[in-house]
Amino acid sequence: MPLSGTVYCSTVDVSNALTSLNAQGTPNDMSQPLLQLACEQGSAKVSAWTGQVWGFDQAGNVIAVPDIIISLTIDVACYYATLAYRKNKPLDVRDPVQLRYTAALADLKAIQEGQIMASPEQLNQSVVPGGRRINTIPGIFTPYDSGTRLSRGRVEAEQTPGGGGLPGQLGY
Repeated sequence: MPLSGTVYCSTVDVSNALTSLNAQGTPNDMSQPLLQLACEQGSAKVSAWTGQVWGFDQAGNVIAVPDIIISLTIDVACYYATLAYRKNKPLDVRDPVQLRYTAALADLKAIQEGQIMASPEQLNQSVVPGGRRINTIPGIFTPYDSGTRLSRGRVEAEQTPGGGGLPGQLGY
């Protein structure tokens, strides 16, 4: 059972990350249970640092986990998997796994302090529900410019001699 209630990355994510880091040992050398435990530990640590379980909204509906949470969980899980594989021997400070873990902790601290928004608002969404747009561009164009006119609150096409269309155009 996952430690945090949900797991934010998969064993494949951790294996791929470790392979790309050229970490000591290969993901093929690590057992699936070890990688799964690392994913669960990483997810629990991310939940603890951010103060919430990701992947569910307030009503309990399943939602997408933010990309930054997945990325940070992979980095933390790589660290735990590497430590387990190395039987808790410390990593060199320049080891890529250690560097990513240190960076992940810094990002988690920034999330905790509100410097990074882990779950940013959707693009093009109103910050305040029910907001309204205010056009600040001066009214430099008139209905005549587009070949239209206002009649009883409605925009209608301006009829021109020669069969319609914009003024100066030939009607076909």
